[in-house]
Amino acid sequence: MKKRVLWLLCLIVSFVSAGAQTADTFTNPVIKGDLADPSVIRVGDTYYLTATSSEWAPFYPVYKSADLVNWSQVGHVFDTLPDWLVSSFWAPELYFHKNKYYAYYTARRKSDGVSLIGVATSKDPAKGFEDKGVLIEHGKEAIDAFVFEDEGIERTKDIDDVIRSCENEGAGSLIYLAIDNQVAGIISIYDPLKVEAKQ
Repeated sequence: MKKRVLWLLCLIVSFVSAGAQTADTFTNPVIKGDLADPSVIRVGDTYYLTATSSEWAPFYPVYKSADLVNWSQVGHVFDTLPDWLVSSFWAPELYFHKNKYYAYYTARRKSDGVSLIGVATSKDPAKGFEDKGVLIEHGKEAIDAFVFEDEGIERTKDIDDVIRSCENEGAGSLIYLAIDNQVAGIISIYDPLKVEAKQ
């Protein structure tokens, strides 16, 4: 009888310890659900994540973590759909600059179904974002925006002339907005809501 009780106790302890996630061990996925195209940033000691929400509302879930293992959902980029959008809420990209959070996102415009890159801002990702509208229109399908801060170093020959023109104007540090691995624009370091130049 003592062996059965001991065996049962060991079995219970193994199940409990297997379910706990520590900083040393974790089980994938660390966030359950469909979170395609994730974007993760770190601000101070806190990580923020958002991802594609496709056609599901609210749009672009926002998660928070201190260790990249234990996440809690703290809100959405958009609790309510901006009037000008209709569908295809894909591939958001988070960015933090001068105490403000930016969410560059892909969505289809209601009036013509064209997929565009928009931008929204927030002082606190847990409290939602304010939509600022279209940032880049790139043909009929602008998707997968990616922000890359250059810190004044030329990294691609395809846009040398754009880099030189921005550096000559005293931009100093460039922030590229890439679409489908191609530079679609350079965001002003003075105002990340504005595109200074397009290829």
